Amino acid sequence: FPKNLGHGAIILIFANITFTSILGSLELTIVTVTFNNIEGLKRTLSSVEKLVCTSYEHIIIDGASSDGTSQFLQNFTSYPIQYISETDKGIYDAMNKGAKKASGEWIIFMNAGDCFVENIGTLINLSSTVDVMYGSSKIRYPDGFERIQKPVNIEQLWKGMSFTHQSVLMRTEIFKANEFNLKFQFCADFDQLFRLYRSNKIFEEIQFPICTIEAGGISDLKRYKATYEVYQINQKIAPRFVNHPYFISKIVWGFIISTIKSILPKKTRNYLTRKKYR
Repeated sequence: FPKNLGHGAIILIFANITFTSILGSLELTIVTVTFNNIEGLKRTLSSVEKLVCTSYEHIIIDGASSDGTSQFLQNFTSYPIQYISETDKGIYDAMNKGAKKASGEWIIFMNAGDCFVENIGTLINLSSTVDVMYGSSKIRYPDGFERIQKPVNIEQLWKGMSFTHQSVLMRTEIFKANEFNLKFQFCADFDQLFRLYRSNKIFEEIQFPICTIEAGGISDLKRYKATYEVYQINQKIAPRFVNHPYFISKIVWGFIISTIKSILPKKTRNYLTRKKYR
C-alpha cells in the first residue's frame, strides 16, 4: 500500500464501468482507498477518466481528510461522482466497505496514487469462466526508477503474493462472499486469495502489467511481519507448508533487510534498489 495511507480516515471510490472494447456488457467496480493524499487521488482519478468506457458510477466515501480532499471533490466535474464521509477500522475495513457497495460484475482495488497502465482498456479480455484474474505491476520509486513485478507460478501462492492487489480483478459476488479478514494487518488480501485458490476458484494470469503503483507500502516496509502473517495463514489453510524452511529464512532475512533499510541513507537505498533490479 502507499506509504502515506492512514488508518483513521479513508476515501473510497467506486466506478462501475462498461468497457466497449474489452468487457462488452460486463461492469467493473473500481475501489480506491486514500487518506490525506489529494495529489495521489488526482492521479488515480485522471487514470480512471482515461479508461475506454461507455458508462460508470463513481461514489466517493471521504473519511474526513484534512488536506482539502472534500473541497476538491465538491468541485470535481470531469464526470459524475457521489461522495459521503465516515471513519473506518483500518484499510482492509475500508476496502470491504467499498466492495459491499459495488454493483459491477468485476471488482478491482486501486489506491490513491496508483494508476492503470496506459491503454489497459484495449488489452484485457475477460473470460466468463474465470473467477480471478491477475497480472504484473509497474513499481514506481520516489526517485523515478521503475521496475516490473511479474507474478510467479500460481502454485507457489502459498509463499505469499508475488503480485499486487491492484493487479487483481475478481468477480464481485465472490469477493462479497469472501471479504478481507480484519485480523490481518498486512496480508488480508493474500489470505482472501489463498482461500479462494485452495477452494478451486479459477485463476488466470494476464500477460502484461495492469497498474503502476508507488513503492514503500506497509507490507513492503514491514516485510518480515507480513511474511509472519503469511505463515499464520498457512497454518489454517495449508498446514503442510508450515514447516517449510522457506518461512524461517524469509522472516529472518526480512527482519535484517528492514533493519538495514531503516539506517541507510536514502540515496544509498535508491542505489541498491537500482542494482538489484537491473
